[in-house]
Amino acid sequence: MDENTDTGPGEGHNSQNMTDAEKTQLIKSTCAELDALEEQRAEISDQIKKLKHTNIKGKLGMKIADFNFARRLYSLDGNDRDQFLASIKTTFNALGVGDQLDFIAAMERAHGPANADDDDGYGDPVQQSDGPGTNAPAYSEDIPDEAA
Repeated sequence: MDENTDTGPGEGHNSQNMTDAEKTQLIKSTCAELDALEEQRAEISDQIKKLKHTNIKGKLGMKIADFNFARRLYSLDGNDRDQFLASIKTTFNALGVGDQLDFIAAMERAHGPANADDDDGYGDPVQQSDGPGTNAPAYSEDIPDEAA
């Protein structure tokens, strides 16, 4: 059994061989290094923010959150990506009453079908649900005649 297993707070196995002055100096130097690294991290974070704002939002007109989502999804490997998508679907189904997670249908509702001559049998897209707890119809055929 290790003789140092019963040491108290601040009394790790190496600290027993250090004087109080050495401990104080180590703590101060560690804090100085951490401060320098945190400052570098803040500068890098600022550079990342500016790059995304200039290129993704400014030049592409894309929402940064959408870009971050796609980038995260891209970075995942097979099983992790599948789990991530399953989690999104579960959450979407739980929060999007009456809606289904269907990226193609969502894109078509936002931008129209890829080939406008195709009749997919779903009718013309209209305003989607206003959020959880609403049941706005997804297509014009779902709207009663008196409301259309």
